Amino acid sequence: MGIGVHLRNKYTKKGVLGRGAFARVWRVEDRKTKKLYAAKSIPKAKLNTDERNLVATEIKILSEINHPNCCNLIEAFESDKKIYLVQELMRGPTLYDRFAQNSSEDITEWHVASCVQKIAKALHYLHSKGILHRDLKPQNIMFAKPASEDKNMNSLKILDFGFAKHIADGYTSSSRGTPQYVAPEVVFKNRKGKIEYGTSCDMWSLGVLIYELMSGTSPFERKRTLPEFFKHVRKAEIRFPRRYWEGASDEVQDLILGLLEKSPKRRLTAKQVLEHAWIKDNCDEEDENNPSQSQKMERTSRAASVRRAKNVKAMVGRYKFMRVANYLRIMARMHYCMDTMLRVCLKTKVDKDYRTMVKEAIEGFEEVSDDEAIEMNEKKEADDKGGSPRGSGSPRKRVVSHLRKVSLCAMRNVEVKLIRKGSGEHVSPLSEDSD
Repeated sequence: MGIGVHLRNKYTKKGVLGRGAFARVWRVEDRKTKKLYAAKSIPKAKLNTDERNLVATEIKILSEINHPNCCNLIEAFESDKKIYLVQELMRGPTLYDRFAQNSSEDITEWHVASCVQKIAKALHYLHSKGILHRDLKPQNIMFAKPASEDKNMNSLKILDFGFAKHIADGYTSSSRGTPQYVAPEVVFKNRKGKIEYGTSCDMWSLGVLIYELMSGTSPFERKRTLPEFFKHVRKAEIRFPRRYWEGASDEVQDLILGLLEKSPKRRLTAKQVLEHAWIKDNCDEEDENNPSQSQKMERTSRAASVRRAKNVKAMVGRYKFMRVANYLRIMARMHYCMDTMLRVCLKTKVDKDYRTMVKEAIEGFEEVSDDEAIEMNEKKEADDKGGSPRGSGSPRKRVVSHLRKVSLCAMRNVEVKLIRKGSGEHVSPLSEDSD
């Protein structure tokens, strides 16, 4: 990895693609070739030792990957203050958004099988190199091209190798993943009293993805608490309600059952998925004895395809609503914390340190973007529950921006009250004079 090189020396910034808790992703143009890429900029000062190790591992793994269905690394280098990862640019939507945003496209079994085949090819490649992805989910599967340029969905790629890991002896023990897609062996200890898992954890995640794409629902009922949810997942009791699965083939249900197998040893591998009858029937290359793609799509019930598309769009909408709800919770927590801080300050001597503390909190919050605030909240909630952040999306700008303004206003009220308290003016607690 090159050292002492700044991003602007090699690339021209063309705009921000996204922000995270620790990084910013830029759309950049190579100064020499004029090709467009995505460049992740990570400030070193924001990273602790563990986070530095994760970034180093991600770069090491990405440098070993070169596959058409993986978001490949172009180069990695660092300046005095930042680390840069330049990767292929994903111009298309995420896996689920591809279907949710396209109102004219139904979801046939061919569509799902085509996506699954490409994901399985990428996993087979990674697993053959002893690499676990460990965070396979819809947000980490994207298309390099927009739908208008990629009707056959050939540009699908797996990305975000932040949790990826090499396994020398076939197993690892550190729990990582997104709760909704994590395998039971990643959470629960085995008979030896240890958490041990291998490549089969990625295959479980693939099984959940197929189930959701085919039905628009999760294979596991949501519970009030994460422990209750994991206990439900551990049972691995997979059902196919007729209201969601009417018209689906027996082959796809057989594939799902093979992937959501409770025992990791009996679970299907990526190679077995590629050789499965459902994949072969839908995705084999055309020949004189094989029906064309259009015939395969027509073979699926039109009513089932329309219903599937409707269910998937509703599912994506629910997920996005939940993200807004998470943001509302963090705003409520912040208001409560600032209110509590004010009450404490009013009962004690207010000095410069209190005012400085509140001022720094306001300045820090102003610098945090909407995406960063949501990601940090989700990361905290996931860490508290032993999972990982779910990742950030885009549909919430108006609501989020308004909430941020309200919260900043509340925080500034605290600062004003503290200043008045220090100068001897009468003040009352925030909650007593706020609407």
